[in-house]
Amino acid sequence: MNEINCLTKDGYVIVKSHKKTDDEIIQYFTELNKKLGYVQKADSKKYDDITDDVWVNIKYDINLPSNKPWNSNTFIKLHTDNTNSNADLTELVCLMPSQYSGHTCLIANEKVVELIKFLDDYENNHLFEKILNCEINFPTTRKILEIKERPIFCFNYTQAMKCNENQEIIQEFDDFLQKITHSTLMTEIKLERGDALIFDDSRFLHGRRSIIGSRHYLKCGINFTNTQ
Repeated sequence: MNEINCLTKDGYVIVKSHKKTDDEIIQYFTELNKKLGYVQKADSKKYDDITDDVWVNIKYDINLPSNKPWNSNTFIKLHTDNTNSNADLTELVCLMPSQYSGHTCLIANEKVVELIKFLDDYENNHLFEKILNCEINFPTTRKILEIKERPIFCFNYTQAMKCNENQEIIQEFDDFLQKITHSTLMTEIKLERGDALIFDDSRFLHGRRSIIGSRHYLKCGINFTNTQ
């Protein structure tokens, strides 16, 4: 599993299982995850399609319409998973890739901060200062951006807009992220069947391109220490 060492350097890694059946793929990554840490139990209040208490189905099927964004075929805005989870790693396992599009998109937090500061200088809109001081209830109170050893974002537009306060700043930040979404600045990753993308949620904002055709991924969160 030398690929996992890349997580320290790059913040994400693609692991290929080379397994054939769904059960074999799931078993492979279930065993791998035991070596990485402790897999979080999925939130049954949010996700209603859970396998073995840990794997969330991220699935689009034209015959199974859903109002859940992760099970739709629409694009998903840039966000972080730490609004609902305290997992150190997010893992996406591909059981069926979209024939066209459906790529997972990543952009490093450092690059986002660099772009915010660039546009602040260019447009004089002070967005960096605004989000650095902006607290939102997710339902616990969190800041959109904290600067620790590295910048850490905590942002989900849909959840954030449910708050009564700071909606103007939330909208301004989301408008900024839309500029990134429609640029060529993101890393776009299309997994093949049996592949998994594992990334450090504290280092990236991530989203998804719209899906053309069916697509089926599994998702879980992994902690380095047992917090369950």
